[in-house]
Amino acid sequence: MYSGRELSQICTDVKNKAVRKTIENKKDVPIAMKHFEDTIAKRKPSISKEEVERFLKLKEKWSNA
Repeated sequence: MYSGRELSQICTDVKNKAVRKTIENKKDVPIAMKHFEDTIAKRKPSISKEEVERFLKLKEKWSNA
């Protein structure tokens, strides 16, 4: 799972790549899902499944208190 900061950085990276391509090609390059898929494929999430499970258990414990 990606953190909020990581998701923000992914969006920034995609935007910056599109801007660079727009400048190189001298025409607008629309952002597509493929840009996100390529960027995400190069990044490993910092939040493990175990951490997510631990958080969900804590959430359940404290929401029932």
